[in-house]
Amino acid sequence: MRYLPWLVVVLCLVGTLTAAELELVKDGKPKAIIVVAEDAPLPEHFAAKELQRAIKLMSGAELAVRPTASDDENAVVIAHRADGGSGEKIRVKREGNKLILQGLTPGQTVHATYEFLRRFLGARWLWPGESGEFLPRQSTISVGEIDFEYVPSIPYRSMAITSVPHGYSVDTDLWMVRNGMNLQSIGPKTPEKIIRERKERGTLLRVAGHNVKLPKEVLEEHPEYAALFGGKRRIDTRMPPQLCWSNPDVVDLIAEEIGKWWELPGVDFVAPYSSDNTHFCECEGCVAMGDVSTRWQKFSIQVMEKLKGRYPDAKYMTLAYQAYRSVPKGPIAPYVNNGYCLYNGCYRHTYNDNCDANPLALKELKEWQKQGAQMGIRGYEMIMFREAMFVPLVGFMVDQAKWAKENHLVSIMTESPPYGYPKDKALEEQRWASNRISYYATARAMWDASLTSDDIIDDWYNTVFGPASVAMAEYYRVMEKAWRATPGHITYFLNPVASYSDGFITAQLVETVEALFAKARKAAETVGDLSERARIEKEIAFEQRLFERWKRLYQIQLSRQDRMVAWAIRTTERPNIKADEDEAVWQKAPLFPPFEDKDGAIVKEQTEVRALWDEEALYLRFVCHHLSGTPIKALFTNRDEAVFGDDAIEIFFNPDPASPAYVHLAINSLGTIWDARSEAGMNLDKKWNGDWQ
Repeated sequence: MRYLPWLVVVLCLVGTLTAAELELVKDGKPKAIIVVAEDAPLPEHFAAKELQRAIKLMSGAELAVRPTASDDENAVVIAHRADGGSGEKIRVKREGNKLILQGLTPGQTVHATYEFLRRFLGARWLWPGESGEFLPRQSTISVGEIDFEYVPSIPYRSMAITSVPHGYSVDTDLWMVRNGMNLQSIGPKTPEKIIRERKERGTLLRVAGHNVKLPKEVLEEHPEYAALFGGKRRIDTRMPPQLCWSNPDVVDLIAEEIGKWWELPGVDFVAPYSSDNTHFCECEGCVAMGDVSTRWQKFSIQVMEKLKGRYPDAKYMTLAYQAYRSVPKGPIAPYVNNGYCLYNGCYRHTYNDNCDANPLALKELKEWQKQGAQMGIRGYEMIMFREAMFVPLVGFMVDQAKWAKENHLVSIMTESPPYGYPKDKALEEQRWASNRISYYATARAMWDASLTSDDIIDDWYNTVFGPASVAMAEYYRVMEKAWRATPGHITYFLNPVASYSDGFITAQLVETVEALFAKARKAAETVGDLSERARIEKEIAFEQRLFERWKRLYQIQLSRQDRMVAWAIRTTERPNIKADEDEAVWQKAPLFPPFEDKDGAIVKEQTEVRALWDEEALYLRFVCHHLSGTPIKALFTNRDEAVFGDDAIEIFFNPDPASPAYVHLAINSLGTIWDARSEAGMNLDKKWNGDWQ
């Protein structure tokens, strides 16, 4: 936890100190109490403890927490509105010598308390953990006239925390609540301790996951419950198989399972997703239901109807994901939120940039809404790369939240491991720590979509870097400008960073950034408080280490850029394209550079590639060495099935480097082909069939 300079606090206080102000603390002594009823819901007791804690750390004064206050006592009253009400609204109101913190529910009252601390007392929680807490030190705390009401911009605000059991991290959980997030996920086996802790903070809970599945022993006894895929009911798969959604017994069994989830303590929503693979059922009954997206909605309606009598007020959420991301052609299930998986958008450009990828994804999202679906965004921008790399995304996140609010989306939930993960990695090799400001921007923009990028950047850098903030904020803006100006698009998730770095880091950018770091360090030297100066210098050094990761990649690629160029030579002889015929014409074609893994090491199982061309065609010859002794995976036999999931050859053609449009081809060892065209990003049209072999 860090303290801010006193000057910043003055700017955060309401009005000037006058006799009419309500004093909470004076000269380090308590002048008020915190009131919360003995029988108040647990979230309100939690809010009282958080307020008490923050004020003590700011001023040294510990305000007593009591169930009542006399008329002449100064008091902060924490209580949700007795008349309740629907929706979400918080209020911070001064009534004489009482300050009222309230929401329409106990959970919203928690958010009202944090908003008071943030907006009126200058508290900041920039990243999880003690080091990310910034509380302005002040011996006197008082407030003037306040009557502040606020409705958050996005109704359901969350992070989809992965990689740790139950998506649980103490510091990350608390950071989410402190920054206005109101929804977290649990599973059927989440320990009651975690559920209780989250409910005590007023968090809404949903049972979520790729959970529409049946036990293996049930599938072994009834293989007809599993999806028919590639002519087989596949049970022994790497992950739970898709189910046959047209089978009425499957509907009954899934309804029975979901009924168990509703019996868990504290559940507000159930969020069913299908298994995380694309092997959807191809039986006559399922095909007759329509495309996969339409089937999912119809199946969901049947399951919900089975449960309606027992749970008439039940609310459900789901994803629009993989093959059920496309717009349904039938009835829409009454989900309160369909989280559209926006991995087909572009993370390099904001929605207002001249981008070819984002409009296509957003158009599809709007088409869902036209069908009557309530939509949200499931984001993947925080895991766009396999490696942890700093990516300047404040503008992107702010623009996304603004677009979501303007288009009446009900949720934003972006996926990420928690802060501090993995523990055995240095901070600069962890996703969250590498992109702290982008996570903070995500939280702030969900809460208040009227904020601009400059609002968040200035807030962040002033808080963290003090007098070095001018240079550091300029560094960030330089990086974001370079990121958005880099040619091409980046979509999907877990991409190899080296494939998307060209054009981002340049010699001129390196020179500019290093000069700004030097300027920041010089500014830090003016800080008189030696411990504060050391803290700022440590933060500058950390940001510089993040940039060094990009710089090293740039230097490596600069030294290797000619190695990856491959040549296709013109031939006057039509080559035989069968790979087992080693004719002379192919020996004239130079071999492509050897394939490498993500670390630049040449892989053992090589694929030898040569290319020739004439006026009629481009000829590519592949020799795929298979050394491991494992069977060659070849499941798909029909055109445009997911051939790229087999052991296969994939080819991407970008005919015009000035355009983001490309063609994706694939072929497995059975000769089954996949071909699709994209205008940009992951917006693939597999109805496109090329003339090729």
